[in-house]
Formats: sequence, structure tokens, C-alpha cells
Amino acid sequence: MSPVSHRRTSRRRLMTVGSPCIEGTDETIGQLTVSSIFAALGELATCSAREPIEGIVLQAQSTHRLPGLLRQVEAIRRLEPALPIIAVAPGLPLPALEGQVDLQTAPPLHMDQIRALLEGEAELELPTAPVPAPDAIGQAPQTVPSTTERTADALGAASGESGRITDTALIEALLQQPDRFRQLLIRSLAERSGQPSVRLESAAGGPDAATVHNDGVTFGHLCGGDTHRLKAWTRWMAVWLRLEQRLERLREEALCDDLTGALNRRGLDRFLEASIEAARSARREVTVMVFDIDDFKAWNDRWGHEAGDTILRQVVQLLGSVIRDGDAVARTGGDEFVVVFADRMPPRTPGSTHPDSIDTIARRFQSQITAMKFPQLGLAAPGGASISGGLATFPWDGADGATLIRIADERALASKRRGKNCLTFGPEVVDVSPDPPTA
Repeated sequence: MSPVSHRRTSRRRLMTVGSPCIEGTDETIGQLTVSSIFAALGELATCSAREPIEGIVLQAQSTHRLPGLLRQVEAIRRLEPALPIIAVAPGLPLPALEGQVDLQTAPPLHMDQIRALLEGEAELELPTAPVPAPDAIGQAPQTVPSTTERTADALGAASGESGRITDTALIEALLQQPDRFRQLLIRSLAERSGQPSVRLESAAGGPDAATVHNDGVTFGHLCGGDTHRLKAWTRWMAVWLRLEQRLERLREEALCDDLTGALNRRGLDRFLEASIEAARSARREVTVMVFDIDDFKAWNDRWGHEAGDTILRQVVQLLGSVIRDGDAVARTGGDEFVVVFADRMPPRTPGSTHPDSIDTIARRFQSQITAMKFPQLGLAAPGGASISGGLATFPWDGADGATLIRIADERALASKRRGKNCLTFGPEVVDVSPDPPTA
């Protein structure tokens, strides 16, 4: 028997991969047997937080199959980094599994051994020298402070009864509440490292700080505790922060238009829904403007699609310089755009109301589009473009995003019928002669 160098908290449910191999019984430990590592990963990924898997038994029929067992361990660690793993194979324990599993033993495996591990009663042999940390989230730190201390499990029981922060809680925060993730991660690190005052600083904190970096990226510096101990957890912290960074990039890619950087339809729906809910609570207005570029197909046909892409990108850049910080622009089709005027700040012109301030912004944008130049298209390229669009305002024109977009789109079509370079603000209010740009 050779447990890893840290102690796990009490857990009460076990999964075995392969044929049953446990001698003895314990009514307090539920058992689940699956046929393959793929079935095991499926169970771990879909099990309820109220009925989690608290430990897993992996088997190899001979020492020749240990490489396959190591690959199974790696797969489990990627999905559930803090899950206790028990390895059963002839010839164990072996140095190759040190630090990779919580318990390794030759068959047969006894229920008493499992109970001791899950209840934290096993006598653990804690190394005093640094050991390499496996490349997985939630693994043991690279060093262990002393032979008499036992590092508490970072995330506690999956049920959360201990009050500790579980792996599940961190992953759910990453997916559902990313704004809370770093706060939970720091709290988890404080629990795991025994450093209650630890904090993550963006600037280097001097010789007493532990730098958190991964793949050449520095995420910050751990301060406020024993530097030697904190350095043991920098890799653990860096892997979580790397995952946060990658998920944030995926969110941006999922919600943004690749060509222009504006929101796509999915991003628009989310932003508009949140803006309307906030406006409803604060009794504010939200205005939606739908527009497209007049004769855009002719631009494409004459100057090519690359020229059309250039125009689209410049239109978004120009619009971004005109709208306010809390507003957003989305590209919903080829040359079709939606702008959501949802900024919670007061109008830039003192005393003006929401529709008046949006009127001013829309007119300015319309005028600047007309004056826009496209030097990238060459000396013979025409200057300026024009737009036709329509606007609708919550709550007067509609109570939800779909209604506002529909009405604004209908008014944009009315603008097209009335002539180019036209904005329709309402059934009776049409702007066909934009004001010149103002400073």
C-alpha cells in the first residue's frame, strides 16, 4: 500500500471499473461497477451533485498493462482532479504510481483499506523532498511542508457538508457565474494551503511573493502567506486560471462575429434580454436600432467581397466610437446590424431624455457614415456610404427584445421605401436629411 502524499476527507460512494474486486462489505459505502473507463467517465460527468462518486477503483490484470492504467488515471484526473483513485494490480506498489493515485495495492483489495482511505484514517507516508506535480487540476502540491503535517483536501466533500469549496463548485462558477470564480478559487486555495490571508496580486509583490504562471503566461503573484507553502500551489492555481482564460476566449468567440468583432445573434439576444430586465427594474428605456447599408450588394459586385468586408469592419469601428460604453452593436446578417442603446449613464447632453439622446447619436452616426472614406479600396474607390434603419423603444414599442427588433425592422423597411439614407424613429417621425457631423 502506498497512498499519495495528502489526506482526503470522508466520502461514502465508490465506483469500480471492470469486474468486482473488493473483499468484504460495508453498508455505509455504496458500490457501482462499470465495464470500462469510458463508462466511468460518463458516470462522473453526469452524476448528480447530491449523489456524487467519492472514489474510484482502477484495475490492471498484469504489470504489462500498467501503462493503460496510468492513462486511465490521467483521464480521471482531468475530469475530477480531487477524486480519490485506488489502483489494483499484481506487483503493486510501484514507484511509477507514486503521487498519481491515492492508494495502490496488489489484489485482493479489502473494504477495510477503502474505508480507511475514504475516512482519512490511513497512515500516510508523507515525503519531505519535493516531488513533481502531475499536470492536472486539483493534484497534490509540488512540495509537502513537513512529515508531521497532512495537507487537507482542497475542496472537501462533494456534498459540501464540510463547508469547503468543491471541484464541482469551482467548475459551476466557471460555467455559470464567472464573476465569482476567482473569489471561490482564492478561498479554496486558502483552505487547501492553510494560508487564510493569501491573495492574488497582479503586480509582483517582491521576494515574498509566489509567481503564478503557465505556458509562458503570468497570471499574478500569490502574497499574504508562507512563501514556501504558496510556491507549492502556484502550478495548481495556474492551471485553473489557464482554464478560466480559455473559457473566456470561447465565450467571446461564441458570442461575437468573426469578421467585425460585433456581437452575433446569440450575443445580441443575451445582451438585449439582460438590458431589458435591468431597464424594467430601474424604470428606464432601452432603444433598438436596426439598419443595413444602402446598396451594399452593388459595392460587393463592383469592388469584390474583400472590399465589402472592409466596409463592414469600418462601419462597426465607427459605430463603436459613436455609441456609449453601455451600448452594444451586433451584426445579424451580411450587412444587417442591430444597435442596443442601453447605457445606464445619464445622457451626454444635460436635460435631454432617452429618445432625444438616442436621436442625437443615431443622427451623428448616419452623418459620419456618409462622410466615411475607404482608402484601402484604392484611388478610384468612392467615398462614403449610407444607411437606412428603424428604431423602437422599450417599454413604449414593446416589452421584449423580439418585439423591439421586429418593430425596428419594420421601420427600417419603411425607411427603404421612403428613400436611402433614412432613419425612421416612429410611425410619424422620419429623418431623411441627416445633420452634419458635430464635434
